Amino acid sequence: MRAISAMLGFGLVVLVITGCNSTRWGFLSHEDKLTKPDNSQLPTVAALVDYMNDNAGRVKSIQVSALEVTAAQGVAERVNLHGKMVAEKPRGFRMSLDGPLGFSQWADLGSNNDEFWFWIKPQPGQKVPSYQYYCSYKDLDKGVAFIPIPFQPDWIMEAMGLGLYGPAERYQIEADEKTQTIRLIEKSRSPQGSPVRKVIVMHRREKKAPEPQITHYLLIDDSTNQEICSAHITQTMVDKATGAILPRKLDLHWPQENATLSLVMDKTAVNVPIPPRAFVRTPLSGVQSYNLASRQPDAAVQAIQGFGPK
Repeated sequence: MRAISAMLGFGLVVLVITGCNSTRWGFLSHEDKLTKPDNSQLPTVAALVDYMNDNAGRVKSIQVSALEVTAAQGVAERVNLHGKMVAEKPRGFRMSLDGPLGFSQWADLGSNNDEFWFWIKPQPGQKVPSYQYYCSYKDLDKGVAFIPIPFQPDWIMEAMGLGLYGPAERYQIEADEKTQTIRLIEKSRSPQGSPVRKVIVMHRREKKAPEPQITHYLLIDDSTNQEICSAHITQTMVDKATGAILPRKLDLHWPQENATLSLVMDKTAVNVPIPPRAFVRTPLSGVQSYNLASRQPDAAVQAIQGFGPK
């Protein structure tokens, strides 16, 4: 379950920071609308970025009261979890997951403007201590933190429609005539400093919810051209009050570990007030905190607290 724990610990805090802005092509200007398959003209990068930012601008916060998560590694290991999640711009995120049949808390993950953290319940036979891992964004930006996976927490607010895109100069555009898709490609670096490509894949023809317009967020190793991880949006939903389009079903893949994380988000409320304490790292009973920058645990063992709206 090591890879599944890592997928939960960062894939979920990457999932909120990756934006599904899925079916508002009518907001493109007349000359920049999507073209028919027999027309080679493409919309401009600026038009696509404006389209994505339009959707993201409608959403300030998200509260998911019914979250179902299936974590799997290969075909042998699989666990079904359920819980709740809240997210708020710019970096507010909190997720609490309970184990199968609601037995005991299984995971607690969060982020605020200063830091991110995660805790996964110890698994049977696990010899490594179960810490509450945390890291400041300042240390992450300095490159001094030890991050055990090759993707960044900040890459999740985009998949939930809370990110901001641009400037347009960051991206290159490519068209795949075979699949009738468009790709926006951005050069970046992994937490370990390796060159990577962040790729947003979208249908070229207009789609309507629940079918997604944007289908994939890919992270590609620039030196090997191999996929490092990906988020695949399979179903979207529309918030009636704001018109914002958000993911309802999402799959995260980590090919190196043969790990998959599937999420179904129901009872979702947009732009509702969220208590500030939801985004505060709270102690866990009998669990030490571990600083990923100093690479050592804190001295004190802590006491438990809850979070979020009841």
